[in-house]
Amino acid sequence: GEVAFKKYVGSNQALTVNTFRSQPDVLEFEVRTRREDDYDLILRKDDPDHKTYVLVVGSACRYRIAGWIKGSERYDHEPKTYNDRPKAWFIPQSALHSIEELQF
Repeated sequence: GEVAFKKYVGSNQALTVNTFRSQPDVLEFEVRTRREDDYDLILRKDDPDHKTYVLVVGSACRYRIAGWIKGSERYDHEPKTYNDRPKAWFIPQSALHSIEELQF
């Protein structure tokens, strides 16, 4: 997902490994990748409100950038829990901003 988004924005930034939360994924954006085309963007309690989260869906070199949301916008949605995991916000793709609206 990060590579697909990096190509979309035309960034030549080197991708890093194991830098969870210490630096953004691509430019100033956090990229979340989900395998299924209709999956939601997941935001967790520890995800900072000021960051921008981009959802990329797909696999096997076929990806689509579904949209983006600011972390603070998650509170417009009810948190849910699945499979005994901690509560998280599952933001439907219909609630995401269009990728064309993203400024970078």
